[in-house]
Amino acid sequence: EVVQAPTNVRPISVDDLVIRVRNDSLNLNFKRLKYKGCPKTLAFGRLSKNIEYINMHRDGFIIDMYNLLVNETSAIKENTFKYLAHYLRVLDEHDMDITFNEKTVMWYFDYQKNRVLTGEIKNGTLASTKKFLVFILNSFGQGTLSRKLPVLARTKVASTPILSDKQHIEIGKKLYFGYKEYCQHILNGTEPNICPFYDDYEKTL
Repeated sequence: EVVQAPTNVRPISVDDLVIRVRNDSLNLNFKRLKYKGCPKTLAFGRLSKNIEYINMHRDGFIIDMYNLLVNETSAIKENTFKYLAHYLRVLDEHDMDITFNEKTVMWYFDYQKNRVLTGEIKNGTLASTKKFLVFILNSFGQGTLSRKLPVLARTKVASTPILSDKQHIEIGKKLYFGYKEYCQHILNGTEPNICPFYDDYEKTL
């Protein structure tokens, strides 16, 4: 017996895939990912008349990404979509297949590392790139590949010299002295000729 499909069921259209984040104030329009370079859409997901949209025919891939993100937290949805769009855009620019195999993932990571070296992006962006890749790879059972991504060196933060008690006292004296001088000028309706916090101010008195 042949079972007929319900007449009210239609195939999933990538054009209809939208995830709302930031309390519904931002739409992640997945149909962007259909087109070469993932160009941004206008309000309400409309396409611009000034852009040539080239369909890359990757609907299955996009639906998989949508299904992966739709039930995640708002932050994961937004950040992953942002880096996914960049991933696709870069691969499109270099005429590479859209995949998360080892060759492509490592190439893209090196691409981002080189952008750090040229000052185009910061180390924090590279760290977010790795986080995005690890999330995608682990989600699709490629934990072995995610562990092959290079460990990022921690950025050294310059330490602030510790002031001694004597230095703190001297700073306190100068602040108090400056405060008193400013108060006196305010009461007199005058303005100082030199900042009271300036080291040589007391010599002008």
